[in-house]
Amino acid sequence: MTIKQEKRPKIKTLSKDKISLPAEEFQNQTLRPILKMKNEILLAFFKSHIEKKKIKWSGINKEKKETFIYDSLNKDHNFKNAIIHLIAGNFTIEEYHLYAKNQKENNKRIWKMFQQRIFSQLI
Repeated sequence: MTIKQEKRPKIKTLSKDKISLPAEEFQNQTLRPILKMKNEILLAFFKSHIEKKKIKWSGINKEKKETFIYDSLNKDHNFKNAIIHLIAGNFTIEEYHLYAKNQKENNKRIWKMFQQRIFSQLI
């Protein structure tokens, strides 16, 4: 199966004139569009996760939600890896090779962007 990059949303806020580091360029040209494209499934996956953990999300105050998103989820390696794999599954082979060259840094970027998306949409 071929992954079609043209189906990914364009990120309009990116500056075309700014010179970026390779990691930033990969984030802005590949990771951000994929996360935007997969937003609904990411939210559903997160909601399913908190249901499995039997967390009463609506009954938690904003600070506890923030703590859960930024701290508790960092400790759940299975969930974290599932999110990373869900995103990585949308790479082209060329993108995968770029990702693999700096996998640890790219995983951190994926995770931080995911956390920010969840926080901004569910709190």
